[in-house]
Amino acid sequence: MNALGRITGIAVASRWKVLHLVLLSLINNFNALLRAGAMMVLIDIVYPAGSDSLAAASVVLAALAGAGSIASMASMLLLLENYTQVWISSTRKRIFSQMVGFTLSYFQRHGCGYASGRLIDDPEAASPLFSRLLSDIVQFAVASVSSGIFLFLLNPSLTLLLLLLVPLYGFVLYRRTAGARGIGEVMLEKRSLLGQTLVEGIRGAVTARVANASSFLTDASRRSYDEVVLQEYRLRHFEMGNTLAYGGIPGLLIPIMVIGIGGMEVLRGNLTIGGLVAFRFVIGTVFESVSRLVGMSFQLQVSLGAWDRVGHTLSEEREPDGGRCLRSASGGVCFEDVWFSYGEKSDPVLRGIGFSVSDGEQVGLVGRSGAGKTTITDLILGFLDPGSGRVLVGGEDICGCSLEDLRKRVGVVPQAPFIFNRSIRDNITLGRSIAPEVLDRVLEESGVDELVSGLPSGLESVAGEGGSLLSGGERQRIAIARALVGEPRILILDEATSALDSVSEERVGRLLCGLKGRCTVIVIAHRLATVATLDRILLLDGGVIAAEGDHACLLETSAAYRDLFGKQIFRGASHE
Repeated sequence: MNALGRITGIAVASRWKVLHLVLLSLINNFNALLRAGAMMVLIDIVYPAGSDSLAAASVVLAALAGAGSIASMASMLLLLENYTQVWISSTRKRIFSQMVGFTLSYFQRHGCGYASGRLIDDPEAASPLFSRLLSDIVQFAVASVSSGIFLFLLNPSLTLLLLLLVPLYGFVLYRRTAGARGIGEVMLEKRSLLGQTLVEGIRGAVTARVANASSFLTDASRRSYDEVVLQEYRLRHFEMGNTLAYGGIPGLLIPIMVIGIGGMEVLRGNLTIGGLVAFRFVIGTVFESVSRLVGMSFQLQVSLGAWDRVGHTLSEEREPDGGRCLRSASGGVCFEDVWFSYGEKSDPVLRGIGFSVSDGEQVGLVGRSGAGKTTITDLILGFLDPGSGRVLVGGEDICGCSLEDLRKRVGVVPQAPFIFNRSIRDNITLGRSIAPEVLDRVLEESGVDELVSGLPSGLESVAGEGGSLLSGGERQRIAIARALVGEPRILILDEATSALDSVSEERVGRLLCGLKGRCTVIVIAHRLATVATLDRILLLDGGVIAAEGDHACLLETSAAYRDLFGKQIFRGASHE
């Protein structure tokens, strides 16, 4: 959509605000014309007649008109400021509601600092489209019509001559400012990247200090700041050049033309001296509105660039809404000849993989790093779509199903769970309404009851940003409780025990025993000891299921499993 189309769309969507602006502009312009008329009366009638009463009346009229103009302008500015802030706030809310539904690939491509820049900076930079520009367009339109009529009645020939300069002046300056759009877009992109750099720097500050590498972070932030400052300098330099090149035209050329040509009209008897003064005053207000409008063409280019970025963010691919609900309550999982790769040019991570997990069965999934174990989790959750083949839950293909319904059935405990800077209760329930008896059972099963019993505020204790006030094992207990509180039909532990001590790992083992028959459990693990007691183990190697069976069976029949087991036994012995 071009600039005119976007501005028109804004005006249509904000028609009541536009009508309000038109009314205030009419009042403001009427007051300006009233002052011009008062000056003309003073010069042409009052002073020649020497009437003190008429002079006083004219001065009072001009003063009242000036006060009315100030009041109407103040009302207009207040209206625009309120409207702009409402628009910025609502746009940020729209962007955030869109962002939380973006596909997994978006968050793999962009960090949270970059995304927060798109959320905060872009609507702010686009807001002049809804404030100053809209106001200037309305004021220009009202001033052109009402003042044009007034000037035409004073002197038609001089009016036509001067008004011919308006479109020419506007067109030239608009063309001159077209380059600002690209500079503005680059500046906003640099700001987003700066946000990403700062977030990473704050999160990684302790890590960098431990490695005596704080300069790595400060140098990166300094470079990002310098890039932003460079773009802002280019933008301001561009704006200053426009101001110097074109700002003097209305201030110098127009008065010369009015006084020169208008003076000749006075000598010819076609215009009075008071009329000339009034003409000069009114034409000044017209060109003042033109100057504001055309001066906004610079800001318009920057705002349109920001508006493009807002539009791109709002149109970013989201996970599909809706879809059919799964009919079966079964927790069975089946992969049928599933192929998957991250991008068209990358090698397949999964190569025609096929396996099934029965409802209530507990299965381990093991393999070397990069074998595709976590990819399987993301496919089950619907974050990824298979390149070919089918993923079934409860005997139904999840392609086209409601992701909300699917994820109600699946609970996941990741290796590094995200902990919100909220209470432990909020971190477990995530705003869901949970029956007290269910919550009590989950707290006991996950071991969170032992954790909160030692805290002064119990469940209401705040976890700190990222769970900074908790140990790794405590964060993992909260993640387990979070997964169980939804009473899932399928529970996936994705490397959930890799960073746990032996006591915490033993607790997870007891949990798995208690879950037998209640739900399907898939345990993704590096350590074979974690999955040794499960019903079945799948060995993933090279994107295929290389072997399957229980622990004893695989030790007997699979050389790859024996090799993996032997290396872990050796590492464990060497650490003792």
